[in-house]
Amino acid sequence: AAAANGGSKVRFQSFTMVVPCVDAAKENRPDQSAWTIVWCSERCYKTDNTDRREALEDFAESSGASLVSFKKPNKFSFWLLKGQHKPFVLVTDWREVKPCLQVTEYLPVTNQPVFTVVLCDAAKDYERAQQWAGCLPPRADPVYVVKDLEFLRSFIDSLGNRGAFDFLPAYS
Repeated sequence: AAAANGGSKVRFQSFTMVVPCVDAAKENRPDQSAWTIVWCSERCYKTDNTDRREALEDFAESSGASLVSFKKPNKFSFWLLKGQHKPFVLVTDWREVKPCLQVTEYLPVTNQPVFTVVLCDAAKDYERAQQWAGCLPPRADPVYVVKDLEFLRSFIDSLGNRGAFDFLPAYS
C-alpha cells in the first residue's frame, strides 16, 4: 500500500518497515517556531479530542511553538531518531507515557523532552499515573501528571516575552 502511495518498503531480515512518502513541499518549509509541543496519544486525531487538539494548537501558536502529533510511540520514536530537534514538551496520556519515555531514555539530553505532561481523563488513570511518577528516579526531564491542560497553559503564560527555553543551559 505504501509503495502505491509513493512510499517505499525497506526489508530487514526479520521484518519489513514501510517508509511513507513525505510531502517535500511541507518538509522544506522553514519552521519559524522556537520550540515544539509533541502530542502522543492514540486518540489525538479523533473527533472526541477536537477541543484538546485545538487548545494545543492555540497554545503552540500563542507561544511561538509548533505542534507535532503522533498516534503511537513508535511514530514519536521515528521523529526523534531523525536527528536533533528544537526543545520540546511531551504531552501524552497514561497509555502512551511509558513507551514514549523509554524511547527518550538513552538519547542525549538535548533530544529529550524538557518535561512531560501526562493527561489523565479518568480518576483511576490519574491515581495510577501519580503513583508511577512518584516512584521515578530523579530525571532531567520531569514528569507532571495532570487532569487537564491548565498546567501547560500556566507554563506557557509564564514564558512571557522571553525565549521559550533560553533559561535552560542545555538549550541556550
